[in-house]
Amino acid sequence: MKAKELERTETINIDLSRNLGFTVTNLGTAPLVRPIVNITASPSKVFVDTVGSTVVDRPYHNHLSFTNIPDLPPNETPYAFPVVLTVPSDIDEFRIEFAIFGDNHKTKAVNLHFAVGKR
Repeated sequence: MKAKELERTETINIDLSRNLGFTVTNLGTAPLVRPIVNITASPSKVFVDTVGSTVVDRPYHNHLSFTNIPDLPPNETPYAFPVVLTVPSDIDEFRIEFAIFGDNHKTKAVNLHFAVGKR
């Protein structure tokens, strides 16, 4: 779904047995220079990790930054940011903020509400 469609969706049902992926395409006319992506979950008991790399004792485990991303040229192939979520069994709903910015672009953030399905 596109960002505007996602923001209008009240709740997204999530299957925790699968990874969650965010995909970004630069729809502008200039490259996004030195982009940084921040993904933050709340409540803070929801952990966010990169696929294949979980650090159990990482501080601020509900926040993940992607850095060292190549510049994103305009109208090119989408760039993916796959993550693994660890949601405690006592959490039925949570929020995620996906934010991206670069040296030549202000922050664009999308706030999403998730409901956990069957475990």
